[in-house]
Amino acid sequence: MPVSLLQNEIHHQYYQKMKPLMQSQHEWLFSFYKRKQRREETMIVIQTQNDIEYLKAINTVPMDLIKVIEQDFLDVLEAEGVDKDDLSYRLPSQQAFVLLEVDDDVSNSVGDLLHIEYIEKLTENNIDYYRIAKRFDHEFQLLYTLAGIHDEKSEQWLNDHAE
Repeated sequence: MPVSLLQNEIHHQYYQKMKPLMQSQHEWLFSFYKRKQRREETMIVIQTQNDIEYLKAINTVPMDLIKVIEQDFLDVLEAEGVDKDDLSYRLPSQQAFVLLEVDDDVSNSVGDLLHIEYIEKLTENNIDYYRIAKRFDHEFQLLYTLAGIHDEKSEQWLNDHAE
């Protein structure tokens, strides 16, 4: 079946719109695997809705936690007065959500307790996780991590400081 000129133009416009997003995800994925090979921190920084869709696609984080992160992201969009369908919106780096993974240094990522607004230990459909609000001036950065995936010292620290 031949493709009409209109269909071809629609595909071309879609590709042009998505190309920067796909390219940034490709670069991120490449750097992720390079860091993983060197055993560096692999925390995932979430600044766009596309980052959340990428988390869904790679399927390495429980979907229930992704849904929590997505809802928090949508809440931030609403508070900022941004349309939830605006795929170009990007959280500033000090407001970016961070998902800590197995080899990440929790104390280094979380930082000084003076900058922590709260640490919550929550459960969503039998998945235990921590949500940490880190203060930057008048803004908050939310960090998430699954409970039980870090070294014993980090897990104890998180548990001791959780509300």
